[in-house]
Amino acid sequence: MKTDELKLFATHDLYIDYPLEEVMYRWDPIKREAYVKFYGAQESVGPVVQSNRLYKDTILFGDLISAEEYHIGKLRT
Repeated sequence: MKTDELKLFATHDLYIDYPLEEVMYRWDPIKREAYVKFYGAQESVGPVVQSNRLYKDTILFGDLISAEEYHIGKLRT
């Protein structure tokens, strides 16, 4: 993500894709929780621990995507 996009965490539902690891995350700003969805799988039932390394890498190196792209999902390669 770009530095100027980080401020969106305070006010927006965010959907982030990290193709290198075939994973996507959804951020809920009201609950202040993130949920993981691996390619070819359903979203996690519970929130991700925010100190999770893969989650942090996704924030640093991933790309914002639309809610539609997240909910449709992606296939594993």
